[in-house]
Amino acid sequence: MSSFGERLQYLRTTHELAQSELADILQISKSTISMYENNKREPDFLTLGKIADFFRVDMNFLLGHISTNTCLSASSLSEDSQVLVDFLLTHPEHTMLLESLIHVDTRDIPLLRQLLNRFRQSESALPPHDASPFDGAVSDSPPYQK
Repeated sequence: MSSFGERLQYLRTTHELAQSELADILQISKSTISMYENNKREPDFLTLGKIADFFRVDMNFLLGHISTNTCLSASSLSEDSQVLVDFLLTHPEHTMLLESLIHVDTRDIPLLRQLLNRFRQSESALPPHDASPFDGAVSDSPPYQK
């Protein structure tokens, strides 16, 4: 068992998941899972991370760089870490923000905290995300005429 596809298939079957079930969990198509398992396609970095997180294995194991399946048990994570992992697995669109933070200079963290605090404070003054900026801006005056 050395290829990514073989390792993925091994993990999926040992977790008693159908390809369609894993596809739903990872928010990709069943045919993509099939192509991965048949070594016809490889996942991008984010998908590889999702797979490793879901099965709690090291990415190096998935890629065949190490032969030992180093599983991360749920008990080895702090409660806050587990909440973060669960959130990122269910909200993959937020992963980009976390990846951006990895490259932040530690000297910039106080500035980022200030910006986030200002955003949180001003957020209550903003209209809801689904509200139109034109809500309540209807004028009683007649339309423009020449």
